[in-house]
Amino acid sequence: MTARCTACGADWKQGAFTPGCAQCGGSAMQAPCLICGGRCGALWERSVDDSQDADLAHWHGNCRLPKEERDRELRKRSTR
Repeated sequence: MTARCTACGADWKQGAFTPGCAQCGGSAMQAPCLICGGRCGALWERSVDDSQDADLAHWHGNCRLPKEERDRELRKRSTR
């Protein structure tokens, strides 16, 4: 498979993505930490095959915030 969105055609390898496209998920090949919005400095990597297969962005990464802060961020997200 190529690193391209099968929904909108954006070439993720070239840094392209389409805002609002669920498969693009707001970024190309890397995204700021999805738990803290990038405050920790971690970049998450796109799982190209999973994103294309599910037609929804899939990412792999870890938040670098201390556990207490990370847990607080996760609780905030779960109450939205």
